[in-house]
Amino acid sequence: MKIRRVGAYGICRDESGRVLLARNSPLSEFPGLWTLPGGGVEQGEHPDDAVVREFGEETGLEVRVDGLNTVTADVFRLPGGDLEHTDRIIYDVSVLGGTLQNEAEGTTELVEWVTDPSALPLMPFTAAALGHHFSDISEKSGNGGVETAAEGGVAGQAGPVGGGGGGRGGAAEGVVGQSGAVEGVVGQSGAVEGVAGQSGAVEGGGAGTAEGNAGLVDLAGVAAADEEVARPDRVQRFGAYAAASDPGGRVLLTKIAAGYPGAGRWHVPGGGTDHGETPEAALAREVFEETGQHGRVTGLVEISHRYDPRAVGPEGVPIDWHVIRVLFRVEVDTPTEPAVKEVDGSTAEARWFTLDEARRLDLTEPAAVAVARIGAERAS
Repeated sequence: MKIRRVGAYGICRDESGRVLLARNSPLSEFPGLWTLPGGGVEQGEHPDDAVVREFGEETGLEVRVDGLNTVTADVFRLPGGDLEHTDRIIYDVSVLGGTLQNEAEGTTELVEWVTDPSALPLMPFTAAALGHHFSDISEKSGNGGVETAAEGGVAGQAGPVGGGGGGRGGAAEGVVGQSGAVEGVVGQSGAVEGVAGQSGAVEGGGAGTAEGNAGLVDLAGVAAADEEVARPDRVQRFGAYAAASDPGGRVLLTKIAAGYPGAGRWHVPGGGTDHGETPEAALAREVFEETGQHGRVTGLVEISHRYDPRAVGPEGVPIDWHVIRVLFRVEVDTPTEPAVKEVDGSTAEARWFTLDEARRLDLTEPAAVAVARIGAERAS
């Protein structure tokens, strides 16, 4: 079975540059591996709040969110055989107060300020976020069974957006399941409005193996694997969207089709990852399907969410619905006349607008944020 999860984690450094890490306990899927403090985003919870809550539970420290560092995704096979896809939101955080202490009877058992993380057996997503190579950790963690990418991309390489799955970020030096860095931001990530995802805590699990535990899985081919997708009555989906502009400062927007929430309003192009699909591949596919444009991701704009516990699913059945959205900054260097490629989808129309024109439209919340961001960049 295919399972979807979302987790929020924090990179916290002290004045000497040490980073705070937690060691997974025997209750974790990956005991003995070190991870960034954090864990699962609860149903209806904003990821900003989740990282503060999880950090406190695992370290005893009160932290504040200073900024969005990275968004990434990975897939691994659990001991029972399920394929778990985890979307991970990684923040930069700083300590406000509290006393450092170990989590009691949780999925982590020890927290420490670490000078040299590369000396420890790290969870692969943690290694990638801290700029370490998977080859630095594989022997230390005893990961004899980890499948690696044959041609892993190099972290820091910007990925294109648009065109049949183009723009898939490469794994950082062969770290399977880690999406590649975009303009130096390691591990851009994942979209939603695709396959329904299962809510639930990540609790430190999500990538890598330790002493015979489940193996990290190459994302290539996972989305097409013939396995049942978990479809619970509580759904947590993870969406990626584009704040896209052309060299003249025009904004790319899409009109929501009739029959879909927000019908008639102007929205940002984007959509969902399939299970096992990298974020850049999903964003590339969705932007092309909805607008016919090709572009490149240049950074992250924001994380937002929408919670509707009384939503009705496509079969007319009530569903507890939670969407987490990541807004990427995208540059379309060679704009063309927008054309909706998808048939009978959620997009009725796609157009380029000047900033003045866009500000007069009936915009969705993400679209308003995108227009404001592009406008601020043009004014600076």
